[in-house]
Amino acid sequence: MKRPVALFCFSLLVAWLGVSAPVSAKQPPPPLYWGAQIGNQLTGEAAPWDMNALHAFEGLAKKPLSLISFSAPFTECVGSNCTFINFPLTPIENARNYGAIPLFSWSSSSTPESGPQRL
Repeated sequence: MKRPVALFCFSLLVAWLGVSAPVSAKQPPPPLYWGAQIGNQLTGEAAPWDMNALHAFEGLAKKPLSLISFSAPFTECVGSNCTFINFPLTPIENARNYGAIPLFSWSSSSTPESGPQRL
């Protein structure tokens, strides 16, 4: 017997027997996760590279972050000379050590954007 049919038959049996599911007490909703992508405007360096930027932001928001969003390009270019950037383990560990979930976007564009775009 296929699963949807079995579930339907079970539902019919429960309805025929007059059995109802137990009513549980209303539970509070789960906590919300919230976060931000904090640029260099607070301390001159973006979070989570500079955790002081995170603390300055939380002082303004009056609430700790549960998500820290940040991004980095694959390459940095000076003229036509492009250098690949290593995966940023330190900022990810900074966010994790703080107790937040790192939300990292590793883009395929190079900086500056006017430079050659290579994959």
